[in-house]
Amino acid sequence: RYYRIPAILNQNGTLWAFTDDRTSASGDIGKGNLKIIAKTSTDKGTNWVNEKTVADFNSSDTSNDNFNYAHGDAAVVCDRDNSKKMLMMCASGKIGYGSSTVTTSGNWNKTLDLSKAIRVGKYTSNDGGSTWTSTDVTSDIYGIWDTKTTSWLGQTTYNTDVKKLFFSSGRICQSAIIKTGDYYRLYAALCTNVGSLVVYSDNFGESWSALGGTSAQPVPKGDEAKIEELPNGN
Repeated sequence: RYYRIPAILNQNGTLWAFTDDRTSASGDIGKGNLKIIAKTSTDKGTNWVNEKTVADFNSSDTSNDNFNYAHGDAAVVCDRDNSKKMLMMCASGKIGYGSSTVTTSGNWNKTLDLSKAIRVGKYTSNDGGSTWTSTDVTSDIYGIWDTKTTSWLGQTTYNTDVKKLFFSSGRICQSAIIKTGDYYRLYAALCTNVGSLVVYSDNFGESWSALGGTSAQPVPKGDEAKIEELPNGN
């Protein structure tokens, strides 16, 4: 049993530290049971207490996508206007990044098949981290790039350039400048088979879009990138 992949955030003076709890001494997603746990500190990190499981594993998950089989690589943020509102994105499921793939099936009207793709989890809390709600957002995130087009003859095709991805662990960046509606903008880096891609959200993770559009490839040979906003908003 060991711990890896830390993420930390400041919630109005309370520090939260997240990490993978690899209970079977396994590797990354796809190699065993992982869960994400967290501890808090109210004395600037001198003492850490209140361990809680944020995203638990289920080794007997037999659903079609095995979403709850494992969770790891936490990417986290606490809303700057409402410290009780927290978001965690993570890698999930039974399929590892290395073996992840996206395919299509059918001849004339194709269907996007994500059954062999590493899953994407979203965990939200509206009560300061006391309780968390999970959502499988795999199709939403892959769908940013793996888009459907229909010809004038009615033929359906998909772009499937992005075949594997996960949110890079650590702190999700929230803008101090750009605000749309109720929330300041979120930025996150994704590790993908086409390099490091950047997504943003103006509704605190309810939906995400590709920064610069779906054709933007800021770091084509990038890996697990991190993001920071400069004082001028860049």
